[in-house]
Amino acid sequence: GGLFMPARGRIARLFDPSVESGPLSKGVVIQTLPSAQVVAPFDGHVVFQGPFRGYGSILIIEHADGYHTLLSGLGRIDAAVGQWLLAGEPVGVMSSDGTPELYVELRRASQPIDPLPWLKISGDKVKG
Repeated sequence: GGLFMPARGRIARLFDPSVESGPLSKGVVIQTLPSAQVVAPFDGHVVFQGPFRGYGSILIIEHADGYHTLLSGLGRIDAAVGQWLLAGEPVGVMSSDGTPELYVELRRASQPIDPLPWLKISGDKVKG
């Protein structure tokens, strides 16, 4: 548990590297409340913000030692490319419609890894 959970909510889908159903199969999905705040999971700097292939609008944060976090599903992103972020710092909010889902992917050396062992969670509820 070295990363902040980027939003409060319920884990709706777990990491499953055997699933080949598109780009959103290499991370976890957190079901949040409408307009939930999203925070940086760890210190790092923003290397990408905007639309990207099957992910929609995404935020990619580069951390030390070749780690990157990808966040997708936000209704609004409030971080800019090049910005330095501290763990827990707000980076955006979820959509205000329906039951928003935040996709969280952790990569090391460009390879997706299961983020759950790294995230500070309690049961299926998120701390924050």
